[in-house]
Amino acid sequence: MIRASLAGIDAFALNIGTNEFTDQQLKYAYESAEKNGMKVFIFFDFNWWNTSQALEVGAKVKQYGTQPAQLKVGANSDQVLLSSFGAMDW
Repeated sequence: MIRASLAGIDAFALNIGTNEFTDQQLKYAYESAEKNGMKVFIFFDFNWWNTSQALEVGAKVKQYGTQPAQLKVGANSDQVLLSSFGAMDW
């Protein structure tokens, strides 16, 4: 993250699935971002998540949305930014 910051990057999207190591990796990423003056936000990959997991998605947002390195938007910078991706069945 130091090199990214020096290059002018100020935030990263953290693409997550439902792997058992996701929380540990998110912890590392949020800690590193905070230490390096950067922001991060969760990008839910719906190739792994599905729409019936709304409670789990909400819990993940609640768990990480209050972290100091969480990217927030809005007039008062008080809205947690998150994103998602969903693959289409062709």
